[in-house]
Amino acid sequence: MKIIIVGAGLSGIIAANEIDSAKHEVMLLEKSRSVGGRLATRRIGEGKADHGAQFFTTRTDIFKEITREWQKRGLVKEWFVDHYPRYMAINGMNALMKAEAEEMNVVLNQRVSQFEKKNQKMLVHTEAGSVYEGDTIIYTAPLPQAVEVLEQSDLEISNEFMTNAKSVQYQKCLIALVSLDKSIRVGENGIVTEDLPNGIEKIINNQQKGVSNTPILTVVMDGDWSEKRYDLEDEAIWEEILESFFEWIVEKDAIRSYQIKRWRYAQATSTIEGGFIQVDGLPIYLAGDSFIAPEDHATHTRIESAVLSGKSIADHINKLDNE
Repeated sequence: MKIIIVGAGLSGIIAANEIDSAKHEVMLLEKSRSVGGRLATRRIGEGKADHGAQFFTTRTDIFKEITREWQKRGLVKEWFVDHYPRYMAINGMNALMKAEAEEMNVVLNQRVSQFEKKNQKMLVHTEAGSVYEGDTIIYTAPLPQAVEVLEQSDLEISNEFMTNAKSVQYQKCLIALVSLDKSIRVGENGIVTEDLPNGIEKIINNQQKGVSNTPILTVVMDGDWSEKRYDLEDEAIWEEILESFFEWIVEKDAIRSYQIKRWRYAQATSTIEGGFIQVDGLPIYLAGDSFIAPEDHATHTRIESAVLSGKSIADHINKLDNE
């Protein structure tokens, strides 16, 4: 069976890894120039900075085992402990995803526009005009994007299903990547999450973290702050961050450069119970970090949720072979 996974983020890559390759051919379609989704790292001069997820925790036996394998391969390490160990990717979070996807059939720069069912096959159309044929589709990108694709597809899908899919909302996030001309310390481990100026959720020193050779800070703004300013020009966003932030941590003349990064779907503010859902009996499945698998006892989405969702849909596909 040929399976097309839309989205080469964490859920998609985990699903591709776990699906039985002896029985299935798997292809991943990714709209961006690189795999990884919100496990993103930006190279800036001689340094680099994580500008999506900064770390992850492991609560379930499934993810603990996956993390142990990543540690054995030299991909991740423990960064610090705060109630639970916080793990980071050694060469930046995106390097972990690139290593996992290295042997996979991934087609980049392919933004999916619609699905079509034709002669018992599923066709995936992209905005670039490409068409990919498969037997089953697994869509792992954020649910609002899935809803948009389904609405543009000529498929029989109930209003009840679409209402359920539309119920999941996401928080936006604005991030500033700030290059400095001198090294500084940010907290004990390179991260501060408390007693910060209004609107700032956390600050990370990528050099202190061990990701960058040069001093680059990641300044993560909270959801409310980001929502109100998301559509402003970069310069206007930066001026507001600068006004509050650098009085707290560093002189303005130490700033070498800045970049503003946007995440429209940073974190789901509501979730769907179960590791995945099937689209009204069609060979289309939706998965991702907004799905909470049965073994996941979290009340909010996180990296582990994405992993467990990818594993859950892969287990379902593999189980179908044995029925």
